Amino acid sequence: MDAPLLSDPPLALAPFRVEHVGARYLGWLADEEVMRFTEARFARVGQGEGEAYVAAAIAAPNAILWRIVVDEDEHIGNLRLSWVPAHRRGTIALIIGEKTQWGRGHARRCVGLAAEFALGRLGLRKLTAGAYANNRASVRCFEAAGFVQEARLKDHFTLADGTACDGVLLTRFAASVARSQ
Repeated sequence: MDAPLLSDPPLALAPFRVEHVGARYLGWLADEEVMRFTEARFARVGQGEGEAYVAAAIAAPNAILWRIVVDEDEHIGNLRLSWVPAHRRGTIALIIGEKTQWGRGHARRCVGLAAEFALGRLGLRKLTAGAYANNRASVRCFEAAGFVQEARLKDHFTLADGTACDGVLLTRFAASVARSQ
């Protein structure tokens, strides 16, 4: 599906294209601090792998990959929405790669934009997101965007130091679904 531009100035979710794969994006993927709470931390991504990932995301019929941009075109992170039409359920994953932009509410606003799009225009009934339980900023971001903790997954992840960490499954339902429960 073509990614629509979603905007909440000065922030926007803009279509991610193969030509956007460059030093900035690849630098985030190589930064241990940026990647510490992601499953992508296990892969080493070069230009070719980055371009292949973006091309596959663009070609996927039930997924959208956006660049998170501020001030019209400063790329600070990414957000991916994927969904299963038969279940009317989707998943959101995001990363703010620019550490200078952490703590400014950008992730919460982008999750809100993507959730409204998914639950409204796509007609999904349920969205989920996963987080490492000790990634408190991510959990708070999703909760501030209307998600609630649905499950805690005991010792679900292994941190870089080898210790186990719980996972958190967060969920947001469409308003019509939430009212009917």
